[in-house]
Amino acid sequence: MADNQLSVHDRPIRTLLGRRFAAALACLALVATAACGSRIDTSTTDQVTTPAPVPPTSETPTPKGTLEQMTLAVREEAERMIGGPHAELEVTCPDIRGDKTCDAVFRGHRVRFDLEIKGATSTRVTYDITTEQRFLTKENLHRSFYKSVVDNANGKAPDPDEQLRCDMVPDVSVKTIGKEKLASLGLRCFHYDGTFTKERHVKSSGAHLVFSSEP
Repeated sequence: MADNQLSVHDRPIRTLLGRRFAAALACLALVATAACGSRIDTSTTDQVTTPAPVPPTSETPTPKGTLEQMTLAVREEAERMIGGPHAELEVTCPDIRGDKTCDAVFRGHRVRFDLEIKGATSTRVTYDITTEQRFLTKENLHRSFYKSVVDNANGKAPDPDEQLRCDMVPDVSVKTIGKEKLASLGLRCFHYDGTFTKERHVKSSGAHLVFSSEP
């Protein structure tokens, strides 16, 4: 049989080899941004599953006094860090005559917030809130990463053969973010889409989490 003629048995084999060669070339082309195959250390990472819904925000009466307004502003910022309202979150602000600094405590962990008046009307004061630390909860880390994957897929949930994992973290911790607008938390999350493993670095943008391909 001539070399350029394939038997019915040869064709599937050569087709399979051709597909594997094409996949290898695609892998090399993407090696700068993603690792081929599932390359996630399961001993140092936790699986990210479909998250529970964010708890609904309870109706809060409109704060009347300045102290109440300060407390509510800090509470809302802390809630964004932990992933939503929580009965165990405590916020304490001093009397208005003192420094505009408030403490939020969640499950024994404390974060201090500094407030600067941004604007005021006859009934409401608004604040710029800054802090050099933030709460980090495992639940909110996983929920935020899952959401980022879904958003990047135009709303499509991951398929069953995909893997989402993040570096192991305590249920609650406090991370230093300094004064950077986008601070690295020294953590990574991973998305194996069935072909490639994409590594994402976890960063803090204010009270929100950002997942970046850049360290």
